Amino acid sequence: MRIENAKKASPAQPRSTVDLPPLELMRSFEAAARRLSFTLAATELHLTQSAVSRQIQQLEASLGVLLFERRHRALVLTEAGGVMQRAVTDSLERLRDATARVRAGSAPRQVAITTTPGFASLWLIPRLARFTGSHPQVDVRVSATLEVLDLERSRVDVAVRLMPVSRGKGPALFEESVVPLCSPALAKSLRKPADLANLTLLTVEYPDHSEAPTIDWEPWLKVMGLHDLAPDLRTPI
Repeated sequence: MRIENAKKASPAQPRSTVDLPPLELMRSFEAAARRLSFTLAATELHLTQSAVSRQIQQLEASLGVLLFERRHRALVLTEAGGVMQRAVTDSLERLRDATARVRAGSAPRQVAITTTPGFASLWLIPRLARFTGSHPQVDVRVSATLEVLDLERSRVDVAVRLMPVSRGKGPALFEESVVPLCSPALAKSLRKPADLANLTLLTVEYPDHSEAPTIDWEPWLKVMGLHDLAPDLRTPI
């Protein structure tokens, strides 16, 4: 009896050693398969029609199969082309998503803040350099305006405004003390709050489009018991 040695089957190649077509060939194939046109794929990829056609031929040669049936003024995917289209489309989409996530993670995060010009110049801006030094990954954008913005429509992350606590929609940051002011020379002639009755009281008026509360005389006059005294609204500042 003669015994012949069976030829051992060669082990399967590790997946990492399997040659993959170049990425540019995959991109051209995906565009051509989606549009079923080399011309439209070339326009989308900013290539010439002949360049896309050559890349598809190179891909078919590397795979050893036809991916398209070339008909008169028409392209049709073969069965192998359909298999490749599904795989390539899914792979490129995953690659795009991963690239976007990686880029977003490395890019500075933008934080948009809207507040009044006074708060921005006197409190926020002087402290901003120290904050950005400690948090260089955060890009702070400040909009100094008296206009009350819609946070969602304006894509604003944080709003700091002066208003009564009862009207606020967020945590209170500071309390503010408001006092009447005058020149030193005029102050010498004032002995009591009622002496203001003979003077013109100036007040601040915000633009018509602003919903910010005015810092006016009324609350202070009520505390002082001067209910009949009112500022001269004809001379706003």
